[in-house]
Amino acid sequence: MNKNRSREEIVASILTVVMRGPRKTHIMYGANLSYALLCKYLNKLVDCGLVNYRENDRVYELTCNGEAYLIKYGEYKHQRSRLEVERALLDKKMANLNKILELDTRSSDIKKLVISSIKNTNVIKNV
Repeated sequence: MNKNRSREEIVASILTVVMRGPRKTHIMYGANLSYALLCKYLNKLVDCGLVNYRENDRVYELTCNGEAYLIKYGEYKHQRSRLEVERALLDKKMANLNKILELDTRSSDIKKLVISSIKNTNVIKNV
């Protein structure tokens, strides 16, 4: 599993913390980001309209678009985890099919060997 978070994950972490209307430091600790990285993301989120900054009390707040992003991101995460489970099941089935095919190939090879040895035995008896 990848240990680094995607941009989408970082944005979702920030937005989740911002839902509580905290200041920059609380967001930084809650989203587990460095101050420089947090500033970069917060500026982009404000520019995109996902977050508002209230200067009078220096608090960030989530906009309707920010809430919509979190909802869509939650749906995406759920769908992705479901697909990962399905992929794991398909990989398991594929491995089982490959084992069956190997066994089937081996058994047909064994059958050919048995048949050829029987033919060889009959040829020897006839001589």
